[in-house]
Amino acid sequence: MVAAGRGLLHALPVPQTLPAWLTPSDLAIPGMDQIIAAMPALVPRLRAAEVIPGAGHWLQQEASEAVNKALVDFLRGL
Repeated sequence: MVAAGRGLLHALPVPQTLPAWLTPSDLAIPGMDQIIAAMPALVPRLRAAEVIPGAGHWLQQEASEAVNKALVDFLRGL
């Protein structure tokens, strides 16, 4: 059984994907170190600004141990 419209799937454009040859430095945001350093002066009651090297937007999956440690440390500090 094929869902209605399934025959049109081949007509959809193939989405663009991120080239596999990019390195983390290619994806770095210029000035991010300065932005993070300025956070304590800009964010009221900020307790910490954590950067977990090598982790991206799926931080909790990519670096679960580091995320859990940061969360536990934060909660213990309350």
